[in-house]
This record gives sequence, structure tokens and C-alpha cells, in this order.
Amino acid sequence: MDVVDARAFLVLVEELHFGRAAQRLQMGQPPLSRQIQRLERALGTKLFKRTSRQVELTVAGQTLIEPARELIAASERAVESVKSTITGQIGTVSLGFAGASSNAEVAALARQLAIKTPRLRFEVTSSQFADDALKKVLDKSLDFSIGLWEFLPSELDSLHLGDDDVLVAVHKNHPLAKHDRVSMSQLAQDAWINLPGGYNSALQNRFRNLSLNAGFVPKRNQTVPDSWTV
Repeated sequence: MDVVDARAFLVLVEELHFGRAAQRLQMGQPPLSRQIQRLERALGTKLFKRTSRQVELTVAGQTLIEPARELIAASERAVESVKSTITGQIGTVSLGFAGASSNAEVAALARQLAIKTPRLRFEVTSSQFADDALKKVLDKSLDFSIGLWEFLPSELDSLHLGDDDVLVAVHKNHPLAKHDRVSMSQLAQDAWINLPGGYNSALQNRFRNLSLNAGFVPKRNQTVPDSWTV
């Protein structure tokens, strides 16, 4: 018995009339009769008692009702599962991110996915530098990444999520502490606490370019592992 047979059987069970059942199935009465007869031959038993006045279920027919319903339900679940996979509602999505500035975006994305696509598995991987996450997108070990980059390879698509302000953290007794804005040249004589990374850090690259454009090389007297430690 296939799904088509199961649907025809159940409609006839509900109507107990070949004419009305055929109308619901949008087919002629003779083809429906032949379909039920083929099903009965395949099962080796009569499913309906037919007389000139009425159609009745046999004991075998009553036994077949629940399996027929289960077959149709399983078929519908299979179709829905395939459709959900195609539209991205189920499956696994892997995200990479780097830096504390990405935390809010990652958290917001996780919340939205949990609400809109609860059957989608969301895997998150953090790295110290955005370039590390970018390399994983390029080798397809990650689906996408959130980070700060000076430029992106042409083979990748990108979406601009927002802009971050560059802030200067100084002690409250520093001469510039009460200033709302400062220029890079005003910081030329200060010693800096730096993040590691060299050319792998977009933030460090930006800082180096800003200081060079202001005409000085920053004095670096300490390196710490992350921005929270700074």
C-alpha cells in the first residue's frame, strides 16, 4: 500500500460511498473501484462489503485504518522535513566571531534564530583574531563570520552590520581624561598598552595607520591578551 492507496482508502472509509469518495478524490468512480480492488488483492483480503445499497467496512478494513493514517502522516513529515531543509529552517549553521565588539551581534543573532528557526542548530566558534575566523570561512569549515576587517577577499559576500567608535582609555588623572574628543597627535608622547596580533589584528592595523598618519610611532610598554584586560 502506498500513500495514494492510503488516501483513497481513508476517504472511502469516511464516505462509505464510492461516488462521493470519488468526487472528493477528484477522480471517476470506476478508477476508484479498481484502485480499491487492487489494494484488496495486494493485501489478500476484502476491506469493504459492497451491496447495491451500501458499503461497509470489514474487520480487516477496520484494522487498516490506523496504519493508513500513520503512512500518510509519515509522508507529510518527510515532505515537510525536505522543504524545511531547503529553506534553511532545519540543519546546522556555524558562525565564527572575534573580539568583544562582536558579542552583542552574536547574542542578538542567536536569540533571533532560536525564535524564528527553533529546529536550526546554531554552532558558535570564537577566535582571538578576525582573520582566523575569515580563513575558516574560506576553507568552508565555517558558514559565516562576524568581525572587523580592513578588506575582504573578492570570493566572499559580505554585509555591513554597523560601525564602532575608536575610544581612548586613560586614567582619570590623565590630562586628556575630561576631553570629549582627542586627536592622535595629542597622544604621541604617551605609553600604550597594546593587544597582541601584529598584522592579524584589524584593530592594531587601524591604530598603527592612525598613529603614522599623525606623524609618530607609538611607544608600547605593555602587551595584554584582550581588550577587557586593557
